[in-house]
Amino acid sequence: MIREEHYEPAVVAGMAAHRTEVEAIAVDPEPPTVENTLEALERAGQLLDRASRAFHNKLSADSTPGTRRSDRASRATLRGDAAPAVRRGA
Repeated sequence: MIREEHYEPAVVAGMAAHRTEVEAIAVDPEPPTVENTLEALERAGQLLDRASRAFHNKLSADSTPGTRRSDRASRATLRGDAAPAVRRGA
């Protein structure tokens, strides 16, 4: 069973995984292609997407002071954790 305290660590782990995936794309030594850049960016962030969807479903269906705090914290972190611009081959 997923409990309230599970959501925030899952979202944080998703953000970390997404950052790692984007950084790997940015430093790929191969010449940029649609597959290794655009398609890779589309695939990046799957863990973050799943964790965020589960959390926001919980938040919209059964909001508590704890989930609202986690929501504010994750929003603040996302604003500061926006994926860096990927510029390859420039």
